[in-house]
Amino acid sequence: MQNELRSYIKSKGERAEKLIARGEIAGLVLCLTGVFMMMQKFQHHNSVMIAGLSLLAFVYAFYGNFLAEIFEIRQKGVLIFSLRVSYLALAVTTIGILFRLQHWPAGSAMLFIGCGLTGAFFLFLVYKLYIGRVEEAQIRMLISNLIVRMLPALLIVVFLIISAIRA
Repeated sequence: MQNELRSYIKSKGERAEKLIARGEIAGLVLCLTGVFMMMQKFQHHNSVMIAGLSLLAFVYAFYGNFLAEIFEIRQKGVLIFSLRVSYLALAVTTIGILFRLQHWPAGSAMLFIGCGLTGAFFLFLVYKLYIGRVEEAQIRMLISNLIVRMLPALLIVVFLIISAIRA
């Protein structure tokens, strides 16, 4: 089934990219709505946060698994591997944030592992983008987009660490 999905995405890569991008926007809107509902002490804010963070984790895991098919990348190597693993680490970080906010078991472990990997790949990709040599424009764009996606997750983790230290 995964091979069928890969070939479908290859044939309709631009459409898949737009659909996933809309899913990411929907996940962000749900997260922001959940935060607003939590601040206003509305009921069911947990459900909205769970839906938003779960959708974001799905989007990041999907990007990590089908990156080459969505963007029609033909090359292989350390940089492409780093992009794929970075998206998967971002998915683990997002699920770790969800588990930590809901006080579910294993949230701290997922957050630690996901954040560690996300932080390490963030530094590597920033180095490759600004100091190293990345000649292909499409790869530069993918790295830039991933860095922008990593920043909010890393900032949320810093906020959670600071709030845990104060408690």
